[in-house]
Amino acid sequence: MDALFHDLRAAARTLLRRPLFVLVTGLSLAVGIGANTAIFSVANALLLRPLPGIDGQEQVVDLGRAHARYGGHDSFTWPDFRDIREGVSALEDAAAVRMAPMSLSREEAGEMVHGAFVTPSYFTVLGVEAERGRLFGSEAEAGVGEHPVAVLGLDFWEERLGADPGVMGSTVLLNRQPYTVVGVAERGFRSHAIGIGVDVFLPIVQFPAMSEGRNEFDARGAAWFQALGRIAPGASLETLRLQLDDLAGRLAEAYPETNAERTFAAVPLGPIPGAGRGPATAFLGVLTALVVIILLVTCANVAGMFLARALSREKEIAVRLALGSGRRRLVRQLLSESLIVFVLGGAVGVAVAWWGVSALSLEQLPLPGVELELDFAPDGRVLVLSAAATLLTGFVFGLLPALGATRLELVPSLKDEGGLGGGRGRVLRRAFVGAQVGLSLVLLVGAGLFLRSLQEAGRMTQG
Repeated sequence: MDALFHDLRAAARTLLRRPLFVLVTGLSLAVGIGANTAIFSVANALLLRPLPGIDGQEQVVDLGRAHARYGGHDSFTWPDFRDIREGVSALEDAAAVRMAPMSLSREEAGEMVHGAFVTPSYFTVLGVEAERGRLFGSEAEAGVGEHPVAVLGLDFWEERLGADPGVMGSTVLLNRQPYTVVGVAERGFRSHAIGIGVDVFLPIVQFPAMSEGRNEFDARGAAWFQALGRIAPGASLETLRLQLDDLAGRLAEAYPETNAERTFAAVPLGPIPGAGRGPATAFLGVLTALVVIILLVTCANVAGMFLARALSREKEIAVRLALGSGRRRLVRQLLSESLIVFVLGGAVGVAVAWWGVSALSLEQLPLPGVELELDFAPDGRVLVLSAAATLLTGFVFGLLPALGATRLELVPSLKDEGGLGGGRGRVLRRAFVGAQVGLSLVLLVGAGLFLRSLQEAGRMTQG
């Protein structure tokens, strides 16, 4: 350990004498590590980070209707949903939810709020309690058009209604329809989807009254809401999928007009609903591959600069080897210099990524009536991953120049005849340059394909 600290102190003193070299290499690394940290942060927020306010999320699944051959994750019909609740024992319960913007009338003025029509089981499936008042009882699922009651989101109650306790039991006008406020959802819970906070929850049987009287509860061919479920104690996701497949087969025989070639899908609940998770995962996977290429290009560039710097220190290294200094010790000292530069570049890159993801604007997304609140800030998982990537690349791309710098011919080097400039050193430099050119070409082709796809998407008719 003492030898390690000695090597780090010696490396720091050496680097302080070359501030311009440290600045250039550090900024190069900051670009690569910062880009990776930013994309890791976005992927973590959209795919990996648990949803707040949901109890036992690992037991909650996102249900969807799928095509038997082509897959997918579509909306549900009420008859299919009812059959799943009654015929799948691997589910403890299932819930239906339909999100929609609503108009809240207040003092002769209207304001847009984000609403959700839900079954009473929505809260029990997600493990949500009431912060004030009560939530919907089981009776709020019987009788289409009945039970005009509402549960408020806590953020909406505090921020836009001033946390007025008098709201409990009062009447609010939503789309000019009166609803009695019976409770407030517990603190921390916003909805089952990332970034979307529901202001007002209504019983799902109120959907026809709020949608121009359309009653699609009995239509087996009308898909109009999402479904969630909680896996029963002792059951597994595999058991649930088997039971869903069996039920889909029975429904296809009983109702071939609407259920032929239809099956059901169940995926663990995540920040992005099941219908959009596949495309989001693929898109973020491509972005991750591109930023990894950027990191490799910058690392190869920095490794080449370290190797070039070794040329200026060739005689120093040769003298130390001639005086009996072990090659392993020299490699360790040179590697320490590389690791210090990589750590500095990584720290700057994380800071730049933190600033970059905080500046992301979500205002232009085509989601009318919905205000997304997404936190892309790097958390512990992202910081650990970035630190691991920094140390790993620092070790690999620092070790190669160190090995090349210490593998020289002593006599030509002591005579200033270029013992390092030829042979293995030249091959290694060419390898770094070739890697940069090749990876940069792949990066440019990928960026060109992205731009072409964006141009084509911009020409599509929106309808």
